[in-house]
Amino acid sequence: MFLIDRGRRFLKEKSAGTEQPVVSLLAPTGLDFLVAWVACMGLGYGVAFIAPQCSPTAIGHLVDATSSKALLYHTHYASLAASAEELIDGIPTIRLPAVPSAKKGSGETVKGWPADPTDPTQALSHIFHTSGTSGTPKPIPQTHSSCVTPLPRRKIGDPDTLTSSFTTTPLFHGGVSDLLRAWMARSLLYLYPSSTTPVTASNVTGAFQACDSYDFSATYCPPIKAFLSVPYILTLLSPVADPSDAVGATAMLANMGIVSTGGAPLDTAVGDALVAKGVNLTSRLGSSECGFLMTSYRDYANDKEWEWLHNDSPYASALKFEESESDPTGRKLEMIVTSEWKSKSYTSMRPFQVKSNRENGDYATGDLYERHSEKPNVWRYAGRGDDVVVLSNGEKLSPSPIEAVFRSSADIKDALVVGVNKTQIGCLIFPRAGDSLDKIQAELETLIQSANRQSPSHAQLGKEMCTVISSEKRASALPKSSKGTIQRGLAYDEFKPEIDRLFQQAEGGEVESGKKLQLDELALRNWLKGRVDELIGSAKRSDDDEELQTDTDLFSWGVDSVKAARLRSAILQNIDLGGNFLPLNVVFENSSVTQLANLCVGLRTGQQHQQKTIEDDIKLMYQMVNKYSDFELANGDLHVHRGQPTSDESTGRIVVLTGATGSLGSHLLHQLSLLPPSSVHKIICLVRGADDAIAYDRVRRALAHRNLQCQPDRFQVFSARLGKANLGMDEAIYQSLAQKTDIVIHRCAGRKAAWAVHFGSRLESFEGDHIRASVLNGVTHSDTVYEKLSEDPHTAVPIGYSQSKWVTEQICANANESTVFKDKVQVLRIGQLCGDTQEGMWNESEGWPLMIKSAQIIGALPLIQEDILDGLAQAGLQFSMVPPPDWVQKVKESKGDVENNSLKGMLGMWENAYGQSDVDRPAPAVKSKHATNVSPDLAASKPISACHIGRMVEAWRNSGFLE
Repeated sequence: MFLIDRGRRFLKEKSAGTEQPVVSLLAPTGLDFLVAWVACMGLGYGVAFIAPQCSPTAIGHLVDATSSKALLYHTHYASLAASAEELIDGIPTIRLPAVPSAKKGSGETVKGWPADPTDPTQALSHIFHTSGTSGTPKPIPQTHSSCVTPLPRRKIGDPDTLTSSFTTTPLFHGGVSDLLRAWMARSLLYLYPSSTTPVTASNVTGAFQACDSYDFSATYCPPIKAFLSVPYILTLLSPVADPSDAVGATAMLANMGIVSTGGAPLDTAVGDALVAKGVNLTSRLGSSECGFLMTSYRDYANDKEWEWLHNDSPYASALKFEESESDPTGRKLEMIVTSEWKSKSYTSMRPFQVKSNRENGDYATGDLYERHSEKPNVWRYAGRGDDVVVLSNGEKLSPSPIEAVFRSSADIKDALVVGVNKTQIGCLIFPRAGDSLDKIQAELETLIQSANRQSPSHAQLGKEMCTVISSEKRASALPKSSKGTIQRGLAYDEFKPEIDRLFQQAEGGEVESGKKLQLDELALRNWLKGRVDELIGSAKRSDDDEELQTDTDLFSWGVDSVKAARLRSAILQNIDLGGNFLPLNVVFENSSVTQLANLCVGLRTGQQHQQKTIEDDIKLMYQMVNKYSDFELANGDLHVHRGQPTSDESTGRIVVLTGATGSLGSHLLHQLSLLPPSSVHKIICLVRGADDAIAYDRVRRALAHRNLQCQPDRFQVFSARLGKANLGMDEAIYQSLAQKTDIVIHRCAGRKAAWAVHFGSRLESFEGDHIRASVLNGVTHSDTVYEKLSEDPHTAVPIGYSQSKWVTEQICANANESTVFKDKVQVLRIGQLCGDTQEGMWNESEGWPLMIKSAQIIGALPLIQEDILDGLAQAGLQFSMVPPPDWVQKVKESKGDVENNSLKGMLGMWENAYGQSDVDRPAPAVKSKHATNVSPDLAASKPISACHIGRMVEAWRNSGFLE
């Protein structure tokens, strides 16, 4: 309902005139994307799909080029939206609400929707965009008519409606075409969440099996017989990546009626291997500009030529092939889509005049094809005729800016970026003179860094992927036009041996094992840490600028898919693996230095390595539960002291507290210190810090900041690292605490104690700072409070993040039933903390206090939780109440920047929290029956009062935060 209400406001306030309004949508592929698109279409909007791979500059350009009235974004891309926000001044950015779980019979009929468009040939459905290889992606409009007119329609009961399809293609790309075909054919389509779930062979096959076994209804459960994907994913599922078919991916594909690939060319070796295994592989050709064009659909039993595309539709004459200047031999022809092509429609809406690039209305694609030697109207893709490199995952890049950086060197004459149909790019370097090789090597690193600074993430270049053409004879063979520009297609053909050798070296195929490093596990860990630091450079992301730890999840450290490919290449080139091969997804599957080192040493020494499956994860989950559930053994004779004070100095308890520098932790320390020594003898605070003195000073300053008192003799502070052995403390201190501690209060505050939200990591990555740390402190931390634990590990989403939550829940449940901790393990979930009831002190740098301060800066507050607004008014603040998005806009327009206007630093958070008008949306229900039964204070808690609000306002005035 939020989209409906917000859309109506836009239609009224923003959509003057006759032109159809447009909004831009930035969201991961899945239900949130689909609901947002359909809702906006129902409101009369055209929706511009923005790929999350776009840079903030590209997003700003697309919002402007499509004349969007707003940018709708999913919380998954809040940071990206916030970065783009500065470039779309005056256009609101609005966070999408979470899509609630659908329940049968809970649907609500929406009234007052705009009427259907009078002319579907002109009304926009959605807007694709080009990849922006020239730096500015161009919008490609799709009308309601052009989207569906060419598609076949089916009646219920038709054979096409009796099977389902599974697609891994994102909705913001070709996935929406798969969706529209399914809608028109009245068939079922399953969407793989590729934006938020790691793309691994085990994940894809696991998702497929879950969908194929799902009972859609008692009478309608069509089997999946079509697998729709892209080259990168099919490569992971192919015999080339997994010769033994450990996870059953190839067998799964062989059981399909059709397996299609599109978006980029599939490597010939991969396609041939799939077809050899009985896979009905079909290539699909289409484009954002022209829609669907050709396919290699054929008689699979008798025709194995999966790469050859058939131009045999009733509109075959609308596709023409012309000689291209980029191939003087005439063997490769450029495809021209004429104005007669049915899915290439026009729209009169400005500024969308981009579907044609010739005066006669034709569209020159820039794609080159070679003609089949025997079959008429059959073509095979032969590369790009323009200045574009297409990687195997479909990502495109313009090589010219990278090459220009290298040519800026006085010692380099030319550079040729390569990598067509590869996972990463490389570069051939042509020196000006034979004696300049040493100079080039000396400045190569600087040139690479300069090129990478201006390139997107998928176009990052590694030093190991550069090679110098030292032979003057070979360098002189570089094909150039009469204008002196490199003829790229011919150059790739001419230097194919050098290109193949470069990528073979990246795969470790050109270096003999005896010449590679044979390192033991410790030395290999150090080597890997050095390579990761080189890859990350100044982009390193970590708390407190710490050194990379061997068990740190590499993707949380800043490694992305391109850096993962480069790290894999570095291992293959330099490390002796005993002649073994590293899987393409080796870094995703082994996402820490320790895991990679273990794998590599195991391969060299002959230890069998098998690709992990979902069932392996299930087994590991049970193993971790068992590993950390042996409380009798782990705690020695602590059961002797269970429930009894252990201190010899008094009868008071010794309490260990973590998180004492936070707001709640400071108050817990203060409250515990007020108890008599006979109740609490000593509070032990475990705090991060270089040493105990620094850790103590952090706690002291935290107490002073909140006007809290705590006698120094009541507490002691130790520097600790919860994920390390002995909690990072001296063994003697740890053993002493282990013997004397009666109560542990573990606060999951801060990124190091809480769960790191990285969905690409395997379960093992969460053992260190998360599972182990929580077990050592006897309590867990999870996103949602469940009052009944699931005993089935399959209920956890098959990614490490969710699996680690299940594991720790089971460990805590076991602890609570153990002899040592019987009925002693408790979990409390704390929500938003406000000012305390005595002093009213509330951290002035948090979102709520700064929002309240805006009442005096911009004279307005967002219309949320009116009881709080009433309390602020009673406390003497004067302000107007405006809709949240309007309030955010006022903050944007307020004077000053982040340095002199504290409100500006919170814009990103406020866009997430208050950038939408959802005050009428009911809050999610939280079951708390058991919690209120054991906590009288919780059961008796009441909403915040006007008196309490007044106390907080007074504290802010006393500190000068408010006037």
